[in-house]
Amino acid sequence: MNKLYFLSCVGLLSVNTFAQDNIKIDYKDGSSRTFPTNLVDTLVDNLSSHKVVLSIPSETEELSYPDMIQESQINLNGADKKQSFNLLQSISILQSANSKLSGDYVINVGNQSSATIVIPYLNDFSNLKVSLKSSGSYVYVDGKKFTSGDAVNFSKPVKFQIVAFNGDIRSYEISVKNSSLPILSIDGSSVTSDWSEQKISLTGGISNITGEVKGKGSHFKSGLKNSYSLKFDDKQTMLSFPSAKRWVLLSAQHDPSLLRTSVGFDLAKNFFSFDWTPSSEPVELVVNGQYQGTYFLTEQIRICKNRIEDGVVISAESEVKEGDDSFVLSQSGIRFVMTDPETGFDGTKLLRSKGKLNAFESILWKGQSISNSIADMKTFADWYVFSEWMKNEDMLMSDDYLTMRPDGSIAMGPIWDQSQTFGSQDEFDEEGWVSKDNSFVAQLLKNNTFRSYVTERLEYLSNHESDILSIVTSRANAILESAAANEAIWHSLGASQCDVETVTPLFESKKQQISDWLIRRLQWMKQNF
Repeated sequence: MNKLYFLSCVGLLSVNTFAQDNIKIDYKDGSSRTFPTNLVDTLVDNLSSHKVVLSIPSETEELSYPDMIQESQINLNGADKKQSFNLLQSISILQSANSKLSGDYVINVGNQSSATIVIPYLNDFSNLKVSLKSSGSYVYVDGKKFTSGDAVNFSKPVKFQIVAFNGDIRSYEISVKNSSLPILSIDGSSVTSDWSEQKISLTGGISNITGEVKGKGSHFKSGLKNSYSLKFDDKQTMLSFPSAKRWVLLSAQHDPSLLRTSVGFDLAKNFFSFDWTPSSEPVELVVNGQYQGTYFLTEQIRICKNRIEDGVVISAESEVKEGDDSFVLSQSGIRFVMTDPETGFDGTKLLRSKGKLNAFESILWKGQSISNSIADMKTFADWYVFSEWMKNEDMLMSDDYLTMRPDGSIAMGPIWDQSQTFGSQDEFDEEGWVSKDNSFVAQLLKNNTFRSYVTERLEYLSNHESDILSIVTSRANAILESAAANEAIWHSLGASQCDVETVTPLFESKKQQISDWLIRRLQWMKQNF
């Protein structure tokens, strides 16, 4: 049988439960008492009464508890002894206390020995005000006593030591850093689906250059992670890319891995024979002072120097927007939209493109040989292999590009945004041909030259599997810390919080999923072509 022990808590400040095994009572005079939770019968804490009722075994003759250690007795150089009374429960860096922040950063630390917070748009971490929740009686930062709300210098990793009531210490290493990616800032009026004048800056490059910005695509909506189009009156050098007037910020909104499009571009550049493939690099996007996440600054598909030097670019689209110049092919029924240059209604370049494509289809449907002066069948084979490898469900229906070269021949490419490919539409099933019911592809597959090029490309890719995986790894390593910052606002990985330690295993899982799928898909294609 137990007997009850009533502890009156005059001057009580708070009663806290830690790790479900102890009760800690803090008093206004700075002292504290702790008891095992299994001894606590009742807690009474209201305006008129502050009591803890302990249920003590009847054979207990005396109840005692230690006083809190005095600060002068603390040995910060002692070995760590982890217990429930020296937990760093959470660390908060709040916008209300730090004017340069565009949001709050709150990390639950607990039993982790370290935590890394990524604030991508800051460079100066020397004076961040920090709030803590801990179960300890004292907190020290790099050897100095800390009070919640104090400023901390995070120019390098900081050692937090939480001291229990009895002097036991637990150490944590807390880092605050940026992602090392360039920061692209857009400042001015609200960005909408219409062109608007803005000031644009990019780390290590342009600063407050006037340009025009608009939300890209028919799905633009405020509050989403939208893609954006940028244009300047004069050519601008962005990162290491050749200077140009037109650029795109791809959001990877539908890609939790943030890898598909940049990996797709790299694969196209390294293993396929397209005339040109856009370059794309990750940046941190800030719009009117608000961090928007990880984006990809990308060369827009244009007829200009250092991109597609000359000719006409058209894209296969199942839907057209008002004002688009387009035509439909007579055999396949594919609709093409004039991408660049814009021609005006039934312009000469539109009519010539339509005529050449209809003539090409006529020869293809008749099963006749196709000379290089009509079409570069190697690019058609590469387009087919690439699109099937990525399992692009929008093949010949959306953002699928074709080039009319200056010499009059037809070439497939360049490729574009791959954020919704890599098997993402069918839960990464590596089997099946996405173009099996397409009449245009069916005719291509009857052409021996085309089939020979496809077989050759599949064999070539199979011999470079390690190089393919290296591309995925390289891209992933470059954006890991940015992915943690992106997670803080978009929650695409489903992480419980946005510190690097929590996000890393989820991000690595996505990277591995993509790596495994690319190889399995390639092997299936080679075995079944």
